[in-house]
Amino acid sequence: MQGEALQKSDEKHLDIRLKYERGILYLSIYNSFDGVVYKSSNSKFKTRKRDDVKHGYGLQSVERVVKKI
Repeated sequence: MQGEALQKSDEKHLDIRLKYERGILYLSIYNSFDGVVYKSSNSKFKTRKRDDVKHGYGLQSVERVVKKI
């Protein structure tokens, strides 16, 4: 099963890496996508799904994690 981003992309790749170092588990996930990014008027990432009420929570979670770094 492919994710939506991979389905829409011409060049398909998915890279998942796990690394354990000094008691910390690192998880990195990279995938290709078609280059289209939706943002709201306040520059927040938005889901491309029609039902945006039930989707887009992952984007908010990633944004919170990145801000902590």
